[in-house]
Amino acid sequence: MNIKLIALDVDGTLVDSSHIYISERNKLALRRCAEQGIEIVLASGRPMALIEPVAKELGYVKYAISANGSAVWDRHSHERIVSREISPDIAEKILSVVLKYPIALEVYCEGRAWVDHNWTVERFEKMPQQFLQMRNEYNRHCNDLYKEVSGKTVEKFNVDGMPRVMFDEIMEQLQPIRDELAIQYIECYDNMEINNRLATKGEALKGLCTLLGVESFEVMAFGDSENDVSMLKYAGESYAMENGEQAALESAKHIAKKNTEDGIAEAIEKYLLQS
Repeated sequence: MNIKLIALDVDGTLVDSSHIYISERNKLALRRCAEQGIEIVLASGRPMALIEPVAKELGYVKYAISANGSAVWDRHSHERIVSREISPDIAEKILSVVLKYPIALEVYCEGRAWVDHNWTVERFEKMPQQFLQMRNEYNRHCNDLYKEVSGKTVEKFNVDGMPRVMFDEIMEQLQPIRDELAIQYIECYDNMEINNRLATKGEALKGLCTLLGVESFEVMAFGDSENDVSMLKYAGESYAMENGEQAALESAKHIAKKNTEDGIAEAIEKYLLQS
């Protein structure tokens, strides 16, 4: 199998349920791939600031895809080499709607999450507290979120703990600009994500591969969620985690063991590292 690049989702795929811990077996398998010259790429819904600790722990990651494909980062130069962000005028229209609600909104901008006083760790019931504390440390806290974000391009709007009824209300109000956006609602976390409609992990990965001279059949990808589907469909060898959402399971060519059972390592050991 002639694989030149491995693209990895982070939460639900590479890390365990803590959203922080990477198993030693996964790290070793990926290190062996990197030593063979295979590019290891992280592809996450997180902002770059929250991908960075994972990349540092692995130690051999040069490129990362952030915010569901809104940006591709070169970690060595700290530059975005591919960008598909929400324009300032559309971002301001979204803000004018969502800020009417008492929600903990994160606006991914300039590689980190910008938040206001509504964002507190106590608001999140379905996320591990240690991970929330880490998120809080990397957040940029704003006195006036609308004022400070206005005029800037936005990578992603993210809300956890949003009831379905509130999501439906917001969708109705965003209808005039709906065609400009990619919007997901993740039921298990009561989570809403809003991106530029062209921002997908698959398109970001394709853009990076074009720059690196890598063909899709030379790519292996791992993911677990709906936001991984485009990446799984692009990769020549794709794996959905056994713990993944149905959309991911139906889109991948193979099923890997759960993220809590070293699913990445087992697949890599079996198909790439056999002596």
